Amino acid sequence: MNPLAISKLKKVVLILIISSLLPMSVQSQGLIDALRFNDTDISGTARYVGLSGAFGALGGDFSALKKNPAGSAVFLTNHLSVSLDYSTLTNDATYIGQQNKERENRFDLNQAGFIFIFETNNVNALANRLSFGMNYDRNNSFNNDMMVNAVNQQSIDTYFLNRANGTALDLFVPFSGETLEERYQFLGETQGFRAQEAYLGYETFLFDAVEPDNFENTLYQSNINADRFNQRYRIKERGFNSTLNFNFGAQIRKKLNVGVNLNLHILNYERQTRFNERNNGSGQINEIQYNNNLTTIGSGFSFQVGAIYTPIDMIRLGFSYQSPTWYSIEDELTQGLITDSNEFGEAAAIPQIVNVFPNYNFRKPEKITGSAAFIIGNTGLISADYSYQDFSQTKFTSNGFSDVNNTINNNLGKSFSLSLGGEYRYKEWSFRGGYHHRESPLKNNNMIGDLDGFSTGLGYTIDKYTRLDVAYRRSWLDKQEALLQTGLIQQADIDQMMQNFVATLSFNF
Repeated sequence: MNPLAISKLKKVVLILIISSLLPMSVQSQGLIDALRFNDTDISGTARYVGLSGAFGALGGDFSALKKNPAGSAVFLTNHLSVSLDYSTLTNDATYIGQQNKERENRFDLNQAGFIFIFETNNVNALANRLSFGMNYDRNNSFNNDMMVNAVNQQSIDTYFLNRANGTALDLFVPFSGETLEERYQFLGETQGFRAQEAYLGYETFLFDAVEPDNFENTLYQSNINADRFNQRYRIKERGFNSTLNFNFGAQIRKKLNVGVNLNLHILNYERQTRFNERNNGSGQINEIQYNNNLTTIGSGFSFQVGAIYTPIDMIRLGFSYQSPTWYSIEDELTQGLITDSNEFGEAAAIPQIVNVFPNYNFRKPEKITGSAAFIIGNTGLISADYSYQDFSQTKFTSNGFSDVNNTINNNLGKSFSLSLGGEYRYKEWSFRGGYHHRESPLKNNNMIGDLDGFSTGLGYTIDKYTRLDVAYRRSWLDKQEALLQTGLIQQADIDQMMQNFVATLSFNF
């Protein structure tokens, strides 16, 4: 079978599926999307990564600002830094007893920012130091490759039958002279995405109507007759979730640091799925190839307020509040289906259509973080952060998502994350280490388990203006991946390991 290359479309027709039909396409994906939009990683500067993100009470680091905006006023001078990241993601997937391992490498800009510090010599001034800064920080990378293949006793035909049953046959039959694209677009505009997918199965002879001469027929039967199916499923994901912070901070009486962030969020996600199935049965269809390309883009806004209090020189206490993040998101989808049989050859339904769904709004829940740090003079420090979020407050705020929101509320719950870090300084060198734990946001964490990891780092002060830091981080979690929204009941069990190598060059000026 020839590979399906939807990306090489000769013609693109943009269509809008009316808002009332949109949930038909995202109902099963709603929980998965909510988890993806909520996910954040320990990324940023090498010093931040080296301490596993335990910076809420420390400040004086760009990535610390996303934990607690009061940290900007800890800087003593104007500061600039740039961080680069090389990461690897390894998926060890098991599907129906068969194991497959995939590894994805990525090189990326992790962080870039600057801080301006304004000191006052007025001893009567409330604030002895003011700060203003901007910082770009990559919160999470979506880059991921995964492949599973195995022999299954269940075919993908169930997926398309579930899509087709209940839809009248006359909706699948084109008018005289009507093209595949025209009928596919008509179904999208009037019936929704579910009917579009069913139409692909009808056009490729994957199923037939139980009553083929009755245009009011709403039941269908598969043209596959087999009990063993060789299946291969490949996922390729790309993209990022990043934040641009505008920070304002102040130090009051040299004891209390306060700060605020205004955050612009950028979401870019691409997902390609390729499903191939072969059988040696006696039915009409011997091979199926089903491909989807999804692109999600979005932007959002949130704000943060925070404080760091130093009761004595050895102790710092931090607290920060991050508001909900309000996103506006848009999805685009292309897809196609090819079947092959020994009797009839290849049948392809590859609409030259890009489905453009209406913008929808999404709200990520607020977060509260408490922090404490113990400062050992100029020798070192120990720091800890505890963050809390109620993920059941995640919500699609556009009309038509009530069922999706109920699913989210029933499956997501309260979650905490813990970061511990330490640093030891010797002359120009700094030695760092940390541990982090993130509780699964799911009430039943079979889909995504808890995340655990450790980190280590090294810093070198080149001169009073320049510093170089490096860090290594490793984390791991277990999760399950559903191959399809409906039809195939088996899921792939995935052991996922992530490694990051970060380098930061920073300047005082």
